[in-house]
Amino acid sequence: MSVSGKRVYLVGAGLGATTLRAADPSKPVVGFSGAASGGGVSGMQLEGGSAGVQGILSNSGRPGDLVLDNFIAIYNHRGIYGEFSRLKLTKFEVVKSAWHGLSIVTADDLEVTDGEVHDNGGVGVYVDNHVPGSFHFIGEFGGDFLVYGNRLSGIEVHGDAAKMLIFEAHVFLNGVSGLRLFDAGGNTYVQGGFFGLTATEPGTGQAGDGIDALSSGTYPSCVTISGVTVQFNSRAGLGVLGSCVELSYSTIDSNLFAIHGDPWEGVPFSMAGSHDNVCRGGRLAREYPEPRRRPRG
Repeated sequence: MSVSGKRVYLVGAGLGATTLRAADPSKPVVGFSGAASGGGVSGMQLEGGSAGVQGILSNSGRPGDLVLDNFIAIYNHRGIYGEFSRLKLTKFEVVKSAWHGLSIVTADDLEVTDGEVHDNGGVGVYVDNHVPGSFHFIGEFGGDFLVYGNRLSGIEVHGDAAKMLIFEAHVFLNGVSGLRLFDAGGNTYVQGGFFGLTATEPGTGQAGDGIDALSSGTYPSCVTISGVTVQFNSRAGLGVLGSCVELSYSTIDSNLFAIHGDPWEGVPFSMAGSHDNVCRGGRLAREYPEPRRRPRG
């Protein structure tokens, strides 16, 4: 279904009662195209296709305000994908996508709350934050936000253009990293939450860290991480590679080792300003398979 030049609200009878299936596997179940489009999707299951919902850039710009709530996206190539102006997702489930569960290429304002993103073939939640925007929020807002069982990282954020807050996310049983930050910095904040039980990347044995920051920030413009619990990961609790991370009021415990810090791409690492943390169960590591940048989207 394609929506262009108007605002449309698709309201189903509820989960289990309404299902929209893609007629063409190369196209999204619902696509919103152009600046005049927008609206919402609620109360239904979105099955198959290139995406459950896709925001499509046209000559007029990105889709307008879009609210997706009380829905399930399942068996898509990507669950939610594309370019958006303002996108809000709440009370949702994205499961069993062939690639990323959420793949946000561009958004001016992004709000992703109170949902589950799990058992997808790529990253659970992928956000490209290279284009300036207002504010991005990912996490808990009255209900649980769970990211688990994804083949690659649970959450990945690339870039630092808009303010980004990851708040009280529960991220576990993913591969590569629970949370991986590329090219982030002083606009990126992680507050509370659990990052644990991360496995190594299938086929490469790479990573297995609770949280990784790569090429993310130089002092004093550091990534801020506060009040997190990072436990039971296959390798490091926290990896700081060519990055600046200020860590406070956090517990890093029962990982193979607690913190791995190293230069990366010729940039030194820093944890200046870190304080009031509990780090147990390991050592500062000095060996690390060379991380690979992932293609956008």
